[in-house]
Amino acid sequence: MKFPSFSYCAPGSLQEAIGILADDPEARPVAGGQSLLPLLAFRLVYPSKLVDLGKIGELALIEKGSSSLSIGAMVTHVRNLTDPVVRQCFPIIPQVVAHVAHQAVRSRGTLGGSLSHADCAAEMPVLMCALNAVLHIRGSDQIRSIPAVEFLHGHYMTDLAPGEILVRIEIPFSEYHWAFEEVARRHGDFALAMSLAGLRMDAGKCVAARLVIGAAGEVAVISSAAAQFLLGKAVDEDVAAAAAKLATETLAARSDIHGSEELRRHLAETTMKRAILRAAKGE
Repeated sequence: MKFPSFSYCAPGSLQEAIGILADDPEARPVAGGQSLLPLLAFRLVYPSKLVDLGKIGELALIEKGSSSLSIGAMVTHVRNLTDPVVRQCFPIIPQVVAHVAHQAVRSRGTLGGSLSHADCAAEMPVLMCALNAVLHIRGSDQIRSIPAVEFLHGHYMTDLAPGEILVRIEIPFSEYHWAFEEVARRHGDFALAMSLAGLRMDAGKCVAARLVIGAAGEVAVISSAAAQFLLGKAVDEDVAAAAAKLATETLAARSDIHGSEELRRHLAETTMKRAILRAAKGE
């Protein structure tokens, strides 16, 4: 398949990139290209110009602050998989990144690109919602910050306005111990369902929990009711099963050629139970 015709530029600064996008509403920024280039090949998008963000150094920084970790939008998946600061601050990030596609895609694909593309079956949007990340966005006339859960509106739908660029992702430190579970037809395929469980245990009982389901529906689902149910309880098989069932009771699972609504709901419940048990054990 052949790409539609477009022009190309590689600005050296963020301000230059924003200016180009502001001047041409049909221009599109490109990060690693692992999502945009297939869309071009299938002629599902027709940008007038591709604005390559690869030369903008400030978008590829990883910085540890006093209360949060900041990851630039152009940081690749493989860097998040191997970077010692990321691994120290959030070991769950490399654990989840290991499930993202394959080595070639991880080498080029970026965190900001995955979030901006917002495929509902991708791992990074769900992970950033679970970690309560804040996304920092730049446009020609404003700088704004928005929680990941508000940034992601649905399948391929985000809060990004034309001309805006996601520049960095800020993840607040917490005391949760995280566990991740995913089911896909083959390793590296898009998930049929995935679950993240963050638990804090004290004297054998759960004192805080954050439970998130992804891929089964159009957006990540944060189950406050199931998290509340776990509080004050010793987490065993029965408790984890009850919490997982509660987490999926109102899940709006989707159905497509890869899996039915019933299958995705079942897998969401199964992965959530496993994640809760692992998080409770500190695995």
